[in-house]
Amino acid sequence: MDARFRGKMMEEPTDFSSLKEMERENRKTLIINAAERVFARKPFDQVTMRDIAEEAGITPTAIYRYFSDKQDLYAEAYIKSNNRLLEKLLTVVENSEDLNLETIAMTTIDHFVNEEQNLKMRAHFMIDDSLSDELLQKLTENTKFFVDKIEAHIKKFSNHPDTRVIALTFFAALNGVMLTFRKRPGKTKEDSMKVIRKETQIISDIFGNKLKTE
Repeated sequence: MDARFRGKMMEEPTDFSSLKEMERENRKTLIINAAERVFARKPFDQVTMRDIAEEAGITPTAIYRYFSDKQDLYAEAYIKSNNRLLEKLLTVVENSEDLNLETIAMTTIDHFVNEEQNLKMRAHFMIDDSLSDELLQKLTENTKFFVDKIEAHIKKFSNHPDTRVIALTFFAALNGVMLTFRKRPGKTKEDSMKVIRKETQIISDIFGNKLKTE
């Protein structure tokens, strides 16, 4: 289990200090879980801290003991969703015996479909210019881990000299496909998904062929 995104294994407290810290982390998790549910139901700008507090069964004031503002909590909910995707991708890359960009891509697309709020959060953070440096750094580190795993997978099966650029561009292409084709006038969700899967297949083939020929 990788502590960089999955968190540390729960340990038995050895003193009151560690017990207090464990209780604090449990409360933060409870609040993040409640925030995920609320953000899945309502757009960011329509959610209030009171909404999240009511969902968590605490007072709004209590939330501010753990999170500075709604943006900070939104980021934590986003990172938690990302981490569920990262766990799935680790399983893919660790069990692959050949370059397997298509499975990585389809796993990512399926996650965006099953957790649509993740895509909305992703778009929010892409265009929001008000993010603090601290929050931006936290989000960047989370994205970096995802790209690191794609690059490590590519390096395992390819000698391409620009694996970092390839991994970053592949990651950006998957985001672009979902954001571009997720909703189209006059098309059902099923129609859109057919196009998204076709485009994802094409992206995987293009990148795979590029890596195999150079």
